[in-house]
Amino acid sequence: MDNPLMKKTFEIPFEQIKPEHVVPAIDHLLEDAVKKSEDLAKSRPSMRTFENTLLAFEAITEDLEYAANIAGLLKSVDDNKDIREAYDVINPKITEFTTNLFFNDGLYNVIKEYSTTDEAKNLPGPKKRFLKQTLDAFIYNGAELDDGKKAQLKEINVSLAKLTTEYAKNALDATNAYEKIITDEARLAGLPDRVKEQARQAAEEKGIEGWLFTLHVPSCSPVFQFCDDRELRKELYMAYNTRASGGDLDNGKLMTEIICLRNRRAKLLGFENWADFTTKDRMAKDGKTARNFLEAVKTKVIDHFKKENQELDEFYRGLEGDDAQQMELWDIGYYAEKLRKARFDFDVEKTRPYFSFGDAADGLFGLMETLFGITIKKTEMQKWKGKGIETFKAVDEDGTWMGSFLLDYIPRKEKRGGAWMDCLYAGGPKPDGSFQPHLAYNCGNLTP
Repeated sequence: MDNPLMKKTFEIPFEQIKPEHVVPAIDHLLEDAVKKSEDLAKSRPSMRTFENTLLAFEAITEDLEYAANIAGLLKSVDDNKDIREAYDVINPKITEFTTNLFFNDGLYNVIKEYSTTDEAKNLPGPKKRFLKQTLDAFIYNGAELDDGKKAQLKEINVSLAKLTTEYAKNALDATNAYEKIITDEARLAGLPDRVKEQARQAAEEKGIEGWLFTLHVPSCSPVFQFCDDRELRKELYMAYNTRASGGDLDNGKLMTEIICLRNRRAKLLGFENWADFTTKDRMAKDGKTARNFLEAVKTKVIDHFKKENQELDEFYRGLEGDDAQQMELWDIGYYAEKLRKARFDFDVEKTRPYFSFGDAADGLFGLMETLFGITIKKTEMQKWKGKGIETFKAVDEDGTWMGSFLLDYIPRKEKRGGAWMDCLYAGGPKPDGSFQPHLAYNCGNLTP
């Protein structure tokens, strides 16, 4: 079978890649990566160098990461039964391989051996950081644990991979399972015309008369902010904030298991808890510092928070009467929007024509050029018909093509919520002195 995932190209043939390509490609690339890791672990060159050690280590997973990253992107933005089944097959295999890679004493010794050489001790900044990060990756993935603890860590890693994948599936399925059909337009009073039209079109696409609202943020968020119908606000708010909290899609138990496993993993690696582990390479350095920062911020803002809440409550009672029932969570956004309009004569809807996605992106790209000398240009390189995905390239001041990125901001039912980015193709300086551009993607769900 001609498998596009096994042909590493900068221009990814998205329209040719099918779910049935995923498992065969990953299986083949895992075998190749295992062989490369064994070869490097057994290698005995006359002299250890950056090229035959660190770059050789990086090359072990290069092709595998390329295919796995594409599979992950497909699952995130074009989720369906077939890609899920394929991903469920490869996910534990990749997790097990990665765990074993960092448990490989031969590989770890190769990296440590190189770190003692004169070349390693005199590496320039970026290469020096690369060496440190590689050594840290071994340590923080259990390379120095005894065999018993390694077995525990491996079991935890596989379980976490399964549970976090299931959690994400439940969240998306629960979001997609909810639909609210409105047949009485009077219940939509207060909503901007554009929101009502989007809801009408959503209903029409399903052959339904009326207006269709879902738990995808671009659909339900305007209801919280503008809709006069309190019961509709409440229903959507409660549905949104209790997604995947019961029935077959209950994430409550999964959440508890994930937290427990993460803390067990952190303790195995010598940390008090997951917060300490996950902040070790960040500015906070440990969970206590992060918590102290949050408490310090809370101390500074709490009086302002109380004052603004009191002002909002007074505004609310001025509209609804002193004997009005207490504001609930589904009321806050609605009355905050009314207060903003009353106090500042500011209507957020009137600003929308000036802040279309294209205009906002152009403004951001212009700022990047001013600050960093990087020019962002739209291209037609990466094509994915019907998805509305755009591609841009980044060019440095000297004309060097630094990289490209896919931009996918359009909400879709088969797309995960939130916003995220990741790498598809890691570039950088090449041995011949040329530069291989990077390729990444940036995804989100923005209100049209």
